[in-house]
Amino acid sequence: MPEANEPISAANFQQLTHVAQWGNGSILGVAFAPDGRSFLVGSAVGFNLYEIDTLPRWVPWSQPFFYESASFSTDGQYVLLENRRESRIYRATDGQQVFHVENVTWINSSKRTPYNDQRVVSGDWRFESYSTFDEENMSIEIVVQEMYDNVTGDLLYQFDAETMYVQYRDYHEPEGCDLNTFSMCG
Repeated sequence: MPEANEPISAANFQQLTHVAQWGNGSILGVAFAPDGRSFLVGSAVGFNLYEIDTLPRWVPWSQPFFYESASFSTDGQYVLLENRRESRIYRATDGQQVFHVENVTWINSSKRTPYNDQRVVSGDWRFESYSTFDEENMSIEIVVQEMYDNVTGDLLYQFDAETMYVQYRDYHEPEGCDLNTFSMCG
């Protein structure tokens, strides 16, 4: 490993060791279990359950599922993933989808702003997610997801996921007219 004060360079990058990976794919949600010893990091293709004493368990699903919030039940037995149209519940012990549960209370609450930022508060942690653009290349959108200590306000983790910003253009419009979402050109 390079020394702590030594910058990573072409001369020493091969000394680096991959020690962890948060989730698989772009992170859509993070939720903490009530036991304080485990948490979930999820993407559209599945989620990882992390526990302090063991390696993460990867729970994939057959079709991608895009969700806006992830929550644990207060007893730590279930995980709830939901978007505006659909909710899915999984058992935390084995990752199997559950289609019916009764009298379950969820510990996270998600509040969305008009700008699609997301904020989830769970006990001692606060998870925030927002989108921004690369200052030098505006065609690169960066999804920033940060985890804070809710008591001290300290930043604990930051996940950055760069994606290319895709914009629809209709080249059949009269010259000089770009059709993004609505066009007065025709």
